[in-house]
Order: sequence, then C-alpha cells, then structure tokens
Amino acid sequence: MRTYKQIELIFIVSVLLFVCCSITAAGFNLPQKQFRVEIAGDNHLQFKKYFAPKWELPEEFDTTIANLLIQSLPKAFDKGSKEMISHWGKSALRAASKAVRVLLIKNFNPAHQQILLTYTWYSAAPGFGDQYYDERLALLTILDTSSRLLIYPPANPCEKCADLTHIGMGDELRIGGQSAVSIFFNTSNKNPCCDTSRVKEEVYMKYYILNQSEMKECLTLLQQRTERFHIFKGNDSTAVYTATISYNKDQSENITSVFSESNVASNDEILKTEIHSYSWDKKRQLFLQNNR
Repeated sequence: MRTYKQIELIFIVSVLLFVCCSITAAGFNLPQKQFRVEIAGDNHLQFKKYFAPKWELPEEFDTTIANLLIQSLPKAFDKGSKEMISHWGKSALRAASKAVRVLLIKNFNPAHQQILLTYTWYSAAPGFGDQYYDERLALLTILDTSSRLLIYPPANPCEKCADLTHIGMGDELRIGGQSAVSIFFNTSNKNPCCDTSRVKEEVYMKYYILNQSEMKECLTLLQQRTERFHIFKGNDSTAVYTATISYNKDQSENITSVFSESNVASNDEILKTEIHSYSWDKKRQLFLQNNR
C-alpha cells in the first residue's frame, strides 16, 4: 500500500517531467495571454443591429455575424492556430478551421450589451474535430458608438506546453449584488502533436462578475485533476484529485461563501480529504480563502 508521501512524490515527479518536456512545446497551442480589440464603423453597427434586439441565445447564429467576429480576432491567433495544427499533419492543416459560439447575452440598457463567446480552432479532417481543438473565452461589449472584444487566456496559462483547452458554460449566478457566471475550463495534454504516455487532464471552474466595464474574475477552483504515468518499478500509476463545490447564499441569492471539499486518491485509494472555504470580500471584489 502506498503512503501519502509516495503519492506526493508521484505528483512532484510528474510535474517535473511535464515541465522538462514542455521546454520545446512552443507552437503546440494558441496564444496564452489576454487580447483587446476595439471595433468601430460598419462592423460595430452590424454587431449592434444583430444583438441589440436579443435577450436570449439565438437558435441559429447568423453566419455573417459569426464571420465578422472571427475576422475581428488579432492576427496572433491565425499564426498560432496554423502552427498548432501543422503539428497534427498535412491533412489536418489542409482542413484547419475556426468557429465561434454564443454562451450568454447580457443587456444592461439599450446602449450597453455584453455577449459572452467561445472561439474554437480545430481541424475538420476525420479523427480530429470531435476531440482535438483549442478554445478561448471572449467578451464582446457593444456600446452606443463602438464595440470592444476581450479574449481571455486559458485557466492555467503555459507558454511552452501542449495543453488544449475546452470551454463550457456553467451557471448564471449573483455575486456581490452583480450578475455573474461560472465557466468550465477543461485542459488536457492529449494533443496529436506530442507523446501522451503521461496524461494530465484538469477541470477548472472560474467565476466572473459581469459588470458594465468588463468581466472580472473573482475565483478559480480546481475541480478535477487526473494524471496517469509510468513510474516506480515499472508500475503504472493513476493519481486523481476531485473536488465538490458548494455555496452559501444570502436572501438576495448572492453567493457569500464557497466551499471546496476535495479528495486525493492513488489507484482508487483515497489518501487525503480536505475542505477549503472562501468568503466574499466586498472591498476587493474577490473570494478570499479563509484561514484554516
């Protein structure tokens, strides 16, 4: 039976191996930083005309508007996606493509609207599109005379790794008297560019406040991590971290505190259980971890 010190060592060795192997991994995924794009003129007017009457997600996203949103992306994403997919082979690169979908529409007033988006870069070649792709979260803010597009980095930015990110909509919430959302960031080093004998998959839950100027991150929690690797006298090992997240709310349905109850297991044997709590800090507009 393995002790906790052994599983702790497994995690440490695994991290070191991923760091060492990532040194040459540049160009295997999309840019990892935040981008800001100002949009005016005809493109802004088309966004405003299309989105202004909408209060719910469109059943079918207009292809002209979708193409305009894709064309609004910084050139770094064209370069990054070509580099990424080129490592998957020539057939994959020939079928390189990108798409955008709407996650949420938030109306503050007739002259102020926010559209939460996910951009996807993938290859339409058989065997790629349904499992290998990289995504970025974005916020389109439509004002009276101009629009602004913010593209956010992945949950755990890593400039020299091969991790791919898949994004999913969580819940609409209230935090600090403001509208908020939770977003899933699923990351994995399962990338056709590289060796996957050591597999790492993670699920992060990020919480954002939607205020009138931006989308402000106020808490990030690791919800799951699975690592499978070959170590220790030739035995295969699986290390799993899982967390259950719960909330306390006030009478106005604002989340006032968040609880994360986590387990660490090795080969299905639970080795450690912890509970962490986070309380809302009104002044800093963040959830801060409580002292243990």
